[in-house]
Amino acid sequence: MTGNMDVLSDWVRVLETQSTLLARSSMNPGWGMHVPATQHMVLHLMQGGNFWLSRPGHDPLEILDGEILLLTHSTSHGLTDTQDGETISLEDFMQKSPPDLQKPISTLVCGLFQAEVRLGKHLVQGLPETIHLTKAEIARNPQLQLTLQLLWLEIHELGAGSELLITHLFDTLFLYVLREVMQRSRQPGWLTATRDPQVSRALRSMHATPETPWTVESLASVAGLSRAAFAKRFSDAVGQAPLAYLTDWRMNLAAKMLSRGDTPVYQVATHVGYTSEAAFSRAFKKHYGAPPASFRRGPESRGPVSSAAAAGTD
Repeated sequence: MTGNMDVLSDWVRVLETQSTLLARSSMNPGWGMHVPATQHMVLHLMQGGNFWLSRPGHDPLEILDGEILLLTHSTSHGLTDTQDGETISLEDFMQKSPPDLQKPISTLVCGLFQAEVRLGKHLVQGLPETIHLTKAEIARNPQLQLTLQLLWLEIHELGAGSELLITHLFDTLFLYVLREVMQRSRQPGWLTATRDPQVSRALRSMHATPETPWTVESLASVAGLSRAAFAKRFSDAVGQAPLAYLTDWRMNLAAKMLSRGDTPVYQVATHVGYTSEAAFSRAFKKHYGAPPASFRRGPESRGPVSSAAAAGTD
């Protein structure tokens, strides 16, 4: 399990996923809010009552008191305390008067998990659009259950350092939710592939030394499989050919380095396995729609994302 979790840690570390508290509100019955679409993942928690999720093209979904709802591809959606309840904008909802303490009170917490948008699309690969963890599922996961309990304690007590603690607990909760989903997902993607120990060894090796001139043969050797067996097994599990995935990983690392500092392009190229700055620049532009220098200057300097990643061959 440790190696599998290392692959998950690698991705979250590279993407620098950060949590932000979107809303925290206590209210009486009769509430409803509309959450606008976002390019980030959205998590909703409720204590003291149930709530309903409504989205265009989907049946309403009831979330019970104490359960977890994570939307990984967040379109606009409504949250109400009854199935046919009315919603108001998030801004208006946050301006509502404090609840009447003589009436039943529910507490809703909404958080965003943010990653650089172009990199973040890889984080959600293999994840269902809606992740709903029931009370029974949470109860079977003591780490998840404990983190959730600590989060609610900090939200209600708001002691010294609570703001920072809530942020870190959100991050921890996010990882535990991903770990739980990883165990049950069947959709191809790197997250699901970590359950396969041989594919996971290859993933971990690519992550650990992206500068290595990996080939399908050398990765197959790491996995302990023949070339043909490894290529098929990897593609079936991940949804990409091995060298296509490797190119994605290298480009993600490069994008992070370019976005976070002033490392010369040739050093970035070397770090991600390219012996030629020109070859790296061509691959990067094909992948992100902009050359490295433009990418570094910011989104306004970048072109549209290429529809096809710079793919390797088998």
